[in-house]
Amino acid sequence: MESNGLESQEKTEERAREIIYLRSYSKAIFFFPLFITTIILWIIQYILGESGKPVPWLGFIWTLVFFIR
Repeated sequence: MESNGLESQEKTEERAREIIYLRSYSKAIFFFPLFITTIILWIIQYILGESGKPVPWLGFIWTLVFFIR
């Protein structure tokens, strides 16, 4: 009988370790860093850009931030 009690206790402990908590976060948490990055890259584009020509590596940085977040 004791072995059954110990086995059930071990199974309960295993289940307790396997619990996954899902949290929902506001979309603002994910898009706020992208917004700040966009403003900074826009200022850099304004300074480095020659008469409206885009700077390609700035777009690459923006895309990286978008997919990382």
